[in-house]
Amino acid sequence: VIKMRAEVKRVKVLLIRKLVRQISVLEKKKGSEADLEKLREEIHELKNVAPDSVTKAALQKDINFEKVCRNKEASLSKRAIARIATHPQFSKKIQSLKAAIRAFKEERINAVKPGKQAKNESENATLQDQSQADRDNDDVGSEKSDDKDDDEKLKEDEGDKKTNEDRQEEIDVSSQESQKMSLETRNEQTNQCQKEESVTVEVSGF
Repeated sequence: VIKMRAEVKRVKVLLIRKLVRQISVLEKKKGSEADLEKLREEIHELKNVAPDSVTKAALQKDINFEKVCRNKEASLSKRAIARIATHPQFSKKIQSLKAAIRAFKEERINAVKPGKQAKNESENATLQDQSQADRDNDDVGSEKSDDKDDDEKLKEDEGDKKTNEDRQEEIDVSSQESQKMSLETRNEQTNQCQKEESVTVEVSGF
């Protein structure tokens, strides 16, 4: 826009000279005073219009001078901008600028896509690594759980074994006591029989 300021001023001079010639022709042909006044006002507006506003308007949209002139509500400023924007030399440079802007946008978009793709690939790789780490943690946790279950089962087996041994000891003790009581009972019976035989012998002696 800044570089186009000089071009806008140059085109202004060309247009003003053209309008001055038209005024001279109308004056020679004794044209209406309204037409002459209108051309003088456009010359005045061309001198005052800001170069940057002309360039920005030309870049933002395609301007058709005939449509602007046919619009009765169009201001002198819009007419002046349309005159400059549609001048052949100025319009050619504006088209070159538009093409350069389009090329810049396309290049920028194409440059962003690979970066975005690389970012997505990096994020996917990170997610895969995290998922693998989670699976490894689950496997370790499962192994620990299995080890814990084995330890608990071993403890239970040892407890059962100990309980069985205690029960066996109780059975053995009970059996020994029962045998001891049976032996004592037989001894008592034997002693009783001996006593009875002794008594019998003594009675027979008498």
